[in-house]
Amino acid sequence: MVRHLKITLGKLRALASLMLTLTAALLCCSCSAGVGGAYETYEGTSGEGGVTAEETRIATPDIPSESEPRRNAYSSDTQTVRILAAGDNMCHEAVARYASACAGEGEYDFTPIYDDIADNIRLADASVVSFEASISTDGSYDYFPKYIVPGDALDALTGIGFDIINLSNDHMLDGGVEGLTATERRIRENGALPLSAYSDRADLSNIRITDIDGVRIALVYFVGKTNVTNSDGSGIYVPYIDVNDIQTQMEAAKSKADAVIAVMHWGVENELSPSESQRSLASLLASCGANAVIGYGPHVLQSIEMLPREDGGTTLVAYSMGNFMSGMYYAKNAVGGLLSFDLTVRSAEGRPAVEIDNISFLPTVCHYNSQRSAFRVMPLSEYSEELCKEHGGQKYGTFTLTELYGYVRRAIPDEYLPDEILYKQ
Repeated sequence: MVRHLKITLGKLRALASLMLTLTAALLCCSCSAGVGGAYETYEGTSGEGGVTAEETRIATPDIPSESEPRRNAYSSDTQTVRILAAGDNMCHEAVARYASACAGEGEYDFTPIYDDIADNIRLADASVVSFEASISTDGSYDYFPKYIVPGDALDALTGIGFDIINLSNDHMLDGGVEGLTATERRIRENGALPLSAYSDRADLSNIRITDIDGVRIALVYFVGKTNVTNSDGSGIYVPYIDVNDIQTQMEAAKSKADAVIAVMHWGVENELSPSESQRSLASLLASCGANAVIGYGPHVLQSIEMLPREDGGTTLVAYSMGNFMSGMYYAKNAVGGLLSFDLTVRSAEGRPAVEIDNISFLPTVCHYNSQRSAFRVMPLSEYSEELCKEHGGQKYGTFTLTELYGYVRRAIPDEYLPDEILYKQ
């Protein structure tokens, strides 16, 4: 499946100056899949072996030298890319029933769920979402407590433009090693990069790098726990949270890439404030030089902040992105958002200087009706009291616009929010 190409201003400048045809490079990553640790335990030993880098190019002109950073490829010492992050994507049974109704018996079409938000995804140069499931390998499905779902659920996400899919979450081994491997393969076939388990501990040193218009971004990712463990430990290594591993990977990532984004599955479900463990790990990642930290796991929105670093830079931390799409029951679980920011790389004495600015957060809500059907992800600014009254979550508690807006305003700084949210009457 060929994923939607995102044409950026950088590509247009390259086209004008070099008269080259834009091409989309297929992924060449070979992620695998771990064994276990406790959710709040993150002490351990560092990885072994030399550091390598698994690399994929999201979309670049046809230019030489695949191994060197290309941040100056467009005759400029400065290159900016737009990054977007969405929250947890969960395929509950009700979601699958609706997708089946959209496609007809025996088939699934999840794409209509995202019609109201898809264009926002495609505006970014690179976008990440967390997929909390394994896809089925034999046509049988499970929706609780394990999530083994149709591959079409994954196709819908890559189809609307997500090109980095985080699998390192508590449901990554729900389908076993076979299910995880099939999920990774499907992501790669769709032209996206999976953030998943490693083939073994030595593979932990194989830093995942994506090249976006000549800007090399390393992805460092860890998970607090998994609901299923690989009991015999064969053939896979899950990146459970480990302080020494974080430090080792961060050091390697900085040496191989222009910028580093950490993706963390952590925290306590349904808690509206970050735990001390989350804050401690965020501080560690910042001190190690992460440029941004994207958090998943609690299934509710948590705060976003900038942490200062000793090198004079700052680290953008989103402790929990909330849910992007799910069939969860309560108002706090219906709210999520799209976090977007510019990542600018400048040449500075042989090393990249990285700056994050133009941060914005578009709040979203996942709607479904009283029959727990007709799922839609839409901007919260377009949501109405009438739709609130129709939402199936009314069966389980209050579900009002005031409540939804409250969850957003308590978590997200005003300077990141659109006027439609700030000045809602």
